[in-house]
Amino acid sequence: MQNEETYLMTLGLIQVIIVVTGLLYFKRLRKESELQLKQQTLLAKEQSMKNLAEELHDNIAPSLLLTRLQLEHETKQNASSGLQESIANIDTTLEQIRQMATLLHPSCLSQLSLPEATKSLLCQLRKYRNIKTTLTIESAFCIHEQEKEVSLFRFMQEAIQNLIKHAQATEVNVCFKSDDRFLYIYIKDNGIGFNIKTVQRGSGLYNLQQRAQSLRGQCTLLSRPGHGTHIHLQIPK
Repeated sequence: MQNEETYLMTLGLIQVIIVVTGLLYFKRLRKESELQLKQQTLLAKEQSMKNLAEELHDNIAPSLLLTRLQLEHETKQNASSGLQESIANIDTTLEQIRQMATLLHPSCLSQLSLPEATKSLLCQLRKYRNIKTTLTIESAFCIHEQEKEVSLFRFMQEAIQNLIKHAQATEVNVCFKSDDRFLYIYIKDNGIGFNIKTVQRGSGLYNLQQRAQSLRGQCTLLSRPGHGTHIHLQIPK
């Protein structure tokens, strides 16, 4: 009788282990499926932005440039202040298109590393927003996959965009670090900060989390009113 009870208990324990193992396995499969879906969504979004950038660069900008040349020719016949003003407006629009195309598709990453492209991004922040910036890069920090570099650059853009829209900061510090297993990005500003527990999670914060998850990483946000905001990103190499 005792042997039979032991056998039944052992059998029941084996069944529980099988069920638990199966649940964990399917949970892992679902998580992997969700991660792949996020990656595919981001890749599709990236391709759409690349297509739009190419349209701006290859078609819209040349059309405007041709109009500018035509107006410039007209000014030789008639030095009108109105024509000069139109040319100046076209020059401004062409510069805006160039900046927009760069933001939509960071082609600079095909020639520069992520840290170098980030230097360019922070330079624009200083030039157009008068925000003091610093960038610290550990010598060991290195990325070998271009898709990962693009995703990290998008993460930087999203973080900087949130800073411009909400932080009211005058300084921003960026740091790239790494160890044997992980890459780390730290972004810190001296802005107004916010209460993490009460702030409404907008698309900006959501996009940061999505980027981190698509890279199998973790994004941590630290902030409180009057003490700026810290964004910490950790992703596996």
